[in-house]
Amino acid sequence: MQTQNKRLLAYLAEHKYITALEAINELGIYRLASRICDLRHIGYKIASEMITVKNRFDEDCRVKRYWIVGKAAIQTQSNQRVCGEVKRTNNRCQMAG
Repeated sequence: MQTQNKRLLAYLAEHKYITALEAINELGIYRLASRICDLRHIGYKIASEMITVKNRFDEDCRVKRYWIVGKAAIQTQSNQRVCGEVKRTNNRCQMAG
């Protein structure tokens, strides 16, 4: 598993939720959605919702917040694949194959 994915899992275990700004500031992860995609493809069930937060100008902004719901075993041949083999196609993440 990639180092960023490990940091992300550890953060979620401790803090329960994460947003893109927290991922940048706390973990040095600039592409949180890609790391979430990686984790989903190795079996983690990750939920998300849009929340409203204030920006530095005290304006409302909508951001996505993620959390782990559970980890399901993947019962296909793809369960032997690692995060590094996830590729992006048409703005969707797919397992390399």
